[in-house]
Amino acid sequence: MKKFYMVFIYVLFLILLSSCKKDTIVFDRGNILSENQTQMALQITDLNPNNPNQVRLIYSYTFAPKSWDYGVSYDREHVWAESRLNTIAQKRDLHNIRASHFLANQLKADRQFKDVTGGLGYMIVDTQHFYPGIWDQGDVARIIMYMVMTYDDLDAKDMGLDHKTLIKWHEADPVDLFEQNRNNAIASDSLQGNINPFISYPDLAYRYFDRSRNLFEIWFIGLVIYAILMLTTFKYRIESVRKEDLYLWFSVIFGIFSLICGFIWSWWGMLLILIGIGSFIYYGTRHKNSHSG
Repeated sequence: MKKFYMVFIYVLFLILLSSCKKDTIVFDRGNILSENQTQMALQITDLNPNNPNQVRLIYSYTFAPKSWDYGVSYDREHVWAESRLNTIAQKRDLHNIRASHFLANQLKADRQFKDVTGGLGYMIVDTQHFYPGIWDQGDVARIIMYMVMTYDDLDAKDMGLDHKTLIKWHEADPVDLFEQNRNNAIASDSLQGNINPFISYPDLAYRYFDRSRNLFEIWFIGLVIYAILMLTTFKYRIESVRKEDLYLWFSVIFGIFSLICGFIWSWWGMLLILIGIGSFIYYGTRHKNSHSG
């Protein structure tokens, strides 16, 4: 019965572990397209859901004939400014390239983004910053999040955005049909062949960019494991250790567990910690049984 109980504890640990795995989504870069392919792709990816003969333009929320005429009807906008990117793969990533009105494209230029309280349409905030407008702030946030997670050398701060603003924009302007269609089009084998996971799975934004929620999950999981350890201790009273020392010992374990998870926050790091805690319980119980026998 005691062995079954220990197996149950381990299974429960692993269930808790699986609930907080961070690295379950692969951020695939897909195919690297040619310059000409990225130009032609917008007439496929950025279609107006209500009119397949038009493309929807970012920032201005206007429309243009879909056929690419080399910048006459619409421009190509790099949401993460092209001048701030480092590689060909980054500069040609379709998830970061949107059809745009030439005026909006010129005003945006290589400016960073900035939130504007009560802002409606797109605008220049100051010489260094640009606001994308309420209709596209969520689109921008999800593109920036995708670029950060896909390319290790990119940081959202390079585009003027912190995690709090990304989450705020993500919530204020949720994924719509246009974004879903665009994401699916880019994911086709004939184009880039990968998705933006923050469009397909919007809740991922909280996992990767909402630190306050991550910390809550870490401490909650730590508290549950702490409670399990205390119950196990009372179930299998280790007579060689005073009860007061047990409280202190398990409090230290709980603190170290939460601290390490806050820095590592990966499945393998947590697994090592859980194995260590489980081993302590197992050998403590075994020691107690050997003395009582």
